[in-house]
Amino acid sequence: VVAVGHDAKRMWGRAPRNIRVVRPLKDGVIADFDLCEQMLREFIRQVHTSRFSKPRMIVCVPSEVTGVERRAVQDAAEFAGARRPVYVIEEPMAAAIGAGLPVSEPSANLIVDIGGGALLTGLTERMIHETGIQTVVADDPLMSVVIGGGLTLENLDAMKGLTAQSDDE
Repeated sequence: VVAVGHDAKRMWGRAPRNIRVVRPLKDGVIADFDLCEQMLREFIRQVHTSRFSKPRMIVCVPSEVTGVERRAVQDAAEFAGARRPVYVIEEPMAAAIGAGLPVSEPSANLIVDIGGGALLTGLTERMIHETGIQTVVADDPLMSVVIGGGLTLENLDAMKGLTAQSDDE
């Protein structure tokens, strides 16, 4: 492994022929287990300086991953050097925790993670959980009505702390 993270991303399309730039994760799921493990090992090395202890690790995954995919993420993190157990949580839950929202009790909050279908999945699951009504969200959730729950997303400006960030930063 020559580079990981932002350094590897900068090499995309510019690397010499003897260097192959790959993405070991695709859509939040491991596409190449060995490379994912090596990438995680390098990330751990960069941030965890102690040789005598293993770091605790929490990994977030898309809501729609299977049990097998979830276990593969745990295994890759453990093989890379993380302390057992490696905790795996869903991306919408991680976003809620990161935003300081109360996750142990139902409350009216909307987390917007633009990209990869995370908004669609998180919103649908929350609507089903809160209302008990099977909910279908149209393809463009920011410009549409939630069918089944009877709610709309017309008042986006009323939501506090909404931030959109480009992946290109």
